[in-house]
Amino acid sequence: MCLSILKKQPNPANSLCRNESKRWQIAIASSDGVRVDQHFGSSRGFYFFEVEAEGWKETGHLLLHPNHNASHETRLNPLMTALKGCRMVYCTQVGHGAVERLLREGIQPMPVAVNSPVIELLRQVQTLLGKPEECRGHRAAKASRGTGCEHFQHLLDTEAWSVP
Repeated sequence: MCLSILKKQPNPANSLCRNESKRWQIAIASSDGVRVDQHFGSSRGFYFFEVEAEGWKETGHLLLHPNHNASHETRLNPLMTALKGCRMVYCTQVGHGAVERLLREGIQPMPVAVNSPVIELLRQVQTLLGKPEECRGHRAAKASRGTGCEHFQHLLDTEAWSVP
């Protein structure tokens, strides 16, 4: 696998709703940075964003040239190195082995529908960072709209994580 990192700044990875840091680094598997359209393991690119309650900024773009003949571990190792410091990674699908590896590294996989708008996901993370009380299990009025920690927990509880 050949990796090209244009720019990436690290951020310590912790559990999803731990809010010590008000600034999260997230990765999005995308071909264009506008929509999520890539499977985690076969993605040709990831966009990195630093998100905080006040907004977000793109911090880098990872270009991948996957060798589909390589073993699963051979493909995952450099990708996991590149994702170090991310809190979450959004993708359309992710296999069980990759989920286990991501979670061991403190990175929360977030499978979403194909072509989900990146800007909407960034807004959700921004909202989550601005409402730490939702992460402590309190129900805020806006949580019913699916923008709080409950929305993320619902995604985590689903079994639709892997479609190998």
